[in-house]
Amino acid sequence: MGRLHTMATQVYFFFLECYHLLLHPILTKYLGIDPWDGTFGRKYVPFSMYEELLDRAPYATWREWCEVAGKDEAELGEEKEEEGTGEKKEGELKGRKGPNVFWQCWWKEEGEPSVDVVVVHGLNDYGGRFSDLAPRLIDQGIRVSAVDLPGFGRSDGVHGHIGDVGDLVGAVGRIVGRLGFLQKRGRLARSKSGRVFLLGSSLGGHVVTRYAIERGGVDGICLLSPLTSVGHTATPGGSVLLRVAQGLRKLLPTFPIVRGKRGQGARYLALMKLLEEDSLYYNGRMRIATGLAIKESVEAFCGRWGEIRVALSVDHGDADEIVRVEGSRDLVAQSRSTDKRFCVHSGGDHSLLRGWSKGPLILDGVARWIRERCT
Repeated sequence: MGRLHTMATQVYFFFLECYHLLLHPILTKYLGIDPWDGTFGRKYVPFSMYEELLDRAPYATWREWCEVAGKDEAELGEEKEEEGTGEKKEGELKGRKGPNVFWQCWWKEEGEPSVDVVVVHGLNDYGGRFSDLAPRLIDQGIRVSAVDLPGFGRSDGVHGHIGDVGDLVGAVGRIVGRLGFLQKRGRLARSKSGRVFLLGSSLGGHVVTRYAIERGGVDGICLLSPLTSVGHTATPGGSVLLRVAQGLRKLLPTFPIVRGKRGQGARYLALMKLLEEDSLYYNGRMRIATGLAIKESVEAFCGRWGEIRVALSVDHGDADEIVRVEGSRDLVAQSRSTDKRFCVHSGGDHSLLRGWSKGPLILDGVARWIRERCT
């Protein structure tokens, strides 16, 4: 029975890939038809037990899908009032046509949050997976928002596909703006400090860095093993393969071409084994457009680190096999922030917060650094 289930799953994903590569581009690009929901069924995946735990006291939750290119009620007119007390909302913003991004916000029911932190996940991941770590911040008075970047988790897009990293930056900006709007309208309580920090890991660290350079408007950024170079990361590698990918980019942008590079440590391998069972985590090969988009963005912005002026916190492990710690050291050195912190963790690999005894201490250090800037 187990073997039959495995075969059925493989057949399903084979036909799904064929749909992504052949039928869906024709329907959407040339015929203007959206045959089914933009998440390709991911929006119906049940919430994890950690996400559900945050739905109950002493915590409260807000979650919704909103359009990246949409507008809030102030511009579009009042949206239909949602039922309930405002402690838990699920809805969808109606605005201009565009991809929907899913995000969740968690906080303590009692008392006012001191500050807002928006979490931006890494490649292949999704924001909801931070729900098991969020209580460590929430219990310290921090309100945590986690976004599923386009193409990941419960947000619209072919799973694992990035056409332009700028779209990810735009999604983060949409959520930051939405968070402020909900506070202004009284649907979420205002934080005591009124400050907003971004927390990004791996690719999310690059997105957060690019956000600070291009947009600013936040009070600080916290980076965990940020993606600072592509020479040691999982992008289409090798000159021949790179040329093949560039040649096929317009024709087959979502074609899965190469396996992403992964660490070889026992702890990291055990973590990846668990993620193979998570349907919201992208476990497939890196798609052509994804690898090239990441490569282009990282190379374009590594020369602009001197434009970072907001408060900056960076944590990196010296045993990271995915992204070298020297990149983070250069980023901190080149930034023009007058308030910056850089911590190198001995023995830490690419995933600093999970499956490692020092993980909770690292997160506590980040939380302490944020709270010190809100007093």
